[in-house]
Amino acid sequence: MQYIIQHISQIPTVAQLFVKDLILDPSGKLKHKKFAFSGEMGMGKTTLIVQILKVLGIKDANGSPTYSLVNEYRSEKHGKIYHIDAYRIESEIEAYQSGIEEILFENAICFVEWPEKVKNILSSEFLWVHLKQDERGFRNVNVKL
Repeated sequence: MQYIIQHISQIPTVAQLFVKDLILDPSGKLKHKKFAFSGEMGMGKTTLIVQILKVLGIKDANGSPTYSLVNEYRSEKHGKIYHIDAYRIESEIEAYQSGIEEILFENAICFVEWPEKVKNILSSEFLWVHLKQDERGFRNVNVKL
């Protein structure tokens, strides 16, 4: 599955489509809960995740948890939702010591940025979402189902 973002103003629309296509079925039941967002710095991973969180009803979503590693949100409809930024994690041992593994295996919606840093502790449930800029300057959001 692929989404193309030609301009930053399209990110909220892509976020709505992402939620409709991949997270919630028409009845509001969860389809997928685990997402690994990869791509170079500046590709828009955080911006897209924040917009997805807003579509899911999280009003206080405001950025990446780069320094805290994890932002935890609570949704009346969907329960706990985690946004993990693994950029500063140096090793899988550090990931285990920080408690991220426990979060990854919770029955909760989870978005992970820089999943390459913790790839060996991600379950097969994770859908990989890769953001890349094409030759036109558009952001391609490719989801491996």
